[in-house]
Amino acid sequence: SQAARAPQPRVEDTLATPTLPADEPLPAAPRPAVRRSARPAPAPIDYSQDYADARHDLRRIAIIATVLLAGMIALAFSGLV
Repeated sequence: SQAARAPQPRVEDTLATPTLPADEPLPAAPRPAVRRSARPAPAPIDYSQDYADARHDLRRIAIIATVLLAGMIALAFSGLV
């Protein structure tokens, strides 16, 4: 009864898409058009005053931290604490 059945077609035979040889490169996909901006670049912003303010604040924090650390060390050696 098995000999009476018709052979099933292979999956490779039923594909509708053509195959390329292995040594042939794939065709390149079309690239989308690159959009160019017509506006000029904005002028650079001067951050020097902001940096000066931050530098001033950091210097003040460093001085206060140094004074407090020196005070803690002095108290530790004094024997009062």
